[in-house]
Amino acid sequence: MTKNDLAALAAQTLRSPGDAARRILALDLDRPVMWMALALTVVLGSLLFQLSSLLFPVPPTGFPIPALISSPIFYALAMAGGVILTALVLTWAGRALGGQGRFDDMLALLVWLQALRLAAQAILLVLMILVPPFAALATLAVALLSLWIMVSFIDAAHGFGSLGRGAMTLVLAVLGLSLVLSMLLAMFGGLSTGVT
Repeated sequence: MTKNDLAALAAQTLRSPGDAARRILALDLDRPVMWMALALTVVLGSLLFQLSSLLFPVPPTGFPIPALISSPIFYALAMAGGVILTALVLTWAGRALGGQGRFDDMLALLVWLQALRLAAQAILLVLMILVPPFAALATLAVALLSLWIMVSFIDAAHGFGSLGRGAMTLVLAVLGLSLVLSMLLAMFGGLSTGVT
């Protein structure tokens, strides 16, 4: 795809995310291509996060998670793992509700959404420097728009034909991820305190 094709796809994603998703799925991208695209978004995301941290440093806390993501490598690993885990859970949740989506479909759509989020984050970073009050409103708008696009992408990937079922899939996936993360935190918390 050319630069103009990507710009047109980005505009279509904002106007009609379901159609954009079907266009992406029609490309039937090979898995190695998707892994390379994921790696690129992860590297760019990590660089953008580090730049943001330099411009707007977060005060240190006793909680270990901020300390971990302050490292570019840990942040990149967490970001990549998050996208892959989200794709897996959304695939599982959609199929549980009768969807037909594949992991590769969901991964392709999430990588594209991640690329768009990076562009939005870069714009928000500039706004935070130039007009901080407007940046807060823009951040909320980006969050709501991302949610709408995500639900539309889920609907298209699973062939539901219903944004309601796409939203239900997202809710089920969030609940599943919360359960998994709670179990992991409990396990690592038990290990760190010596509880077995």
